[in-house]
Amino acid sequence: MGFRDDRDALLARADALDRELSAHKEDLEETSRERDELRNERDALRAKLAKLEKKQKKNKPKPKPKSKPREQPAAGSAQHQQRIIAFGAVGLMMVVGVAIYMALLVRRSPAPSATAAAGKFQSMCPLERGRALVTIDRTRRKMQHYYFYSLWDADSGKRLKRAKLHSGRFAQAPSCLGYEGELVWFKQKKQFYARNLDTGEVVIKHADIVALLPATLERMDFDNKTKTVIARTRDGRAHQIVSKPSLSTRPFAEPHRIRASGGSRLPTGNASSWGNAKINNLRLWKKGRNPRVPIMLGDNQLGDSDWLKPSFMLNGANGTMAWNDPDSVIVVEETELSSRMYQLTRLSLEGNVLWRYKPKRKAVGYQNRSWFSSPTGKTLLVINEVPELVGVDPATGAEKFRAGL
Repeated sequence: MGFRDDRDALLARADALDRELSAHKEDLEETSRERDELRNERDALRAKLAKLEKKQKKNKPKPKPKSKPREQPAAGSAQHQQRIIAFGAVGLMMVVGVAIYMALLVRRSPAPSATAAAGKFQSMCPLERGRALVTIDRTRRKMQHYYFYSLWDADSGKRLKRAKLHSGRFAQAPSCLGYEGELVWFKQKKQFYARNLDTGEVVIKHADIVALLPATLERMDFDNKTKTVIARTRDGRAHQIVSKPSLSTRPFAEPHRIRASGGSRLPTGNASSWGNAKINNLRLWKKGRNPRVPIMLGDNQLGDSDWLKPSFMLNGANGTMAWNDPDSVIVVEETELSSRMYQLTRLSLEGNVLWRYKPKRKAVGYQNRSWFSSPTGKTLLVINEVPELVGVDPATGAEKFRAGL
């Protein structure tokens, strides 16, 4: 029995091995077929690539033969001179053509009228009592620059008049220097001239001033104290230009300038500047490099807070920093350091805040000041970045008007 069992087990094992061997043979045959298919595909791709290379070689352009360099005519020869004349003629024709085109372009562009909308704000004239506010704007048409001046009522924000100053191609902006009687002095490209803004007439020309000191004139300046033009000659002398009764010169004695010694106190007013004895020794007290400083009235601090880079606004009516009804000062301070956003605060002599005006836009500035008073002292003015002329009532701190410049 044991022998038969072993034989049957061996025969079953042999049959299983035969079946496994046949399965492996089928797998081997399938693998061989896949290999043959991949070889055929490879050979087909090689044949296709060979055809493409042959076609590319057939379509490749033949290199052109190098051309011989042209022989340049010798310098001084007739052909060389003719070539120079031809190039010069072509350049001259191009320059003349551009000049004619620019002239026609400017002629076709009509000059802006004084009644048109104001152009880009440039500057303003110094404020003086009894004077209208004067601003200068620029309008550009094609290649021409036109400069106009406008007269404003500083207390109502109304434009009273707008007239042309001058124009020209790439003309430089004029700067308003100040008033001398009914005349206003302007400076443009180191040239001084005086104009009557009511009539728009140029009364004094730069050539008229030069004719007074033709050989020795070195430079000219405008003196803000005397409100006249000072001509300086090469011998170191100063001559004052006098417009009345006729244009002439007279010697000008300049005062000696004495610099104040440094210190921690920043005096901004005293009893004499107020015209009364109600305020004595009002000043700002600077603590090192701290931008926030207190306001001192005598030895006592005015109010209970420090101010960010403050200054006192001058009253245009009396030329001092005194504001009455009630007696107070108007403090101008920055809302944030170096932000050009300046707010106003009217502060009584007891340290109480009467009102505060916060701006909505950055200030342009005027004569190193952000805010300034109208000549009558009835309006506080600022020119913002729009630009707009903004007026504030000094009694209430309410905004009175906004006028586009």
